[in-house]
Amino acid sequence: MGEIKDKQYFLQWLADFFDPSLARERCELHSACADVERYYQTLSPEERRAMEEAVLEWLNGEKWLEEATILSGNLRIKEAVPRLLKIGGQYAPVEGDWKAECLTRGVIAALGDIGDRRAVPFLKAEASLCGEKELRRCGIAIQALSRLDMDEGLQFLPDLVKGDMKYRGQRALESEDARQYGKIWYELDLLLSRYDKGIVPRLAWHLRGLSKEEKRFVLRAFEHALDTAYVFKRDTRFTEAEKEEMLREFKRGLGLAEDPAA
Repeated sequence: MGEIKDKQYFLQWLADFFDPSLARERCELHSACADVERYYQTLSPEERRAMEEAVLEWLNGEKWLEEATILSGNLRIKEAVPRLLKIGGQYAPVEGDWKAECLTRGVIAALGDIGDRRAVPFLKAEASLCGEKELRRCGIAIQALSRLDMDEGLQFLPDLVKGDMKYRGQRALESEDARQYGKIWYELDLLLSRYDKGIVPRLAWHLRGLSKEEKRFVLRAFEHALDTAYVFKRDTRFTEAEKEEMLREFKRGLGLAEDPAA
């Protein structure tokens, strides 16, 4: 049996793994962090703890801050929460800085992965920006909050719809789907993919207070999300029969079942 790997071993291992000369793109960085998580799962409990300590040391520095933020979430390191909240408080207010935006998004996602309720006030503050023209991170905050408490996250969906009605087609870097169906479509797609059809009544309940025009808009977005969602736990898309049933249930929950225009 080999010698148990300690924190110093993992500090060097991580530095080699994330060598800047590899010049990873952001999407590759997330993939690399997922590879670290898979390796972490093969370790003994003592070695897992040593790797966590190495990540925490990185999180308290500056050089590897983005990597450490993502890894804190991937490895569900609860001790990272106070530091993540401090980083979020430092970078969230910074405007026009892509590094600050990336770090804030990473903090939000990591807090959702960790699932510690100490993060709720910060995540609520971020989700409350849903009516803004930009700020993709508010949607990440909805998803993160939903993982801690479903209703605390879903309560911000109406704000997202109102923002769509105001700014749809005016936002930078929008996909064709987002231009047609708004950012609410993307969040509905993710929620359906993560929680399957059982979430439909709760989605409708949180959106029932919208105006009739807003409800018709979100209904179109929901119908498109049924086509694009991929249910993670079942590794499949919704069947046509499931989509028809879910659409009827959603319309009833919105109060549009008898609306001929819906």
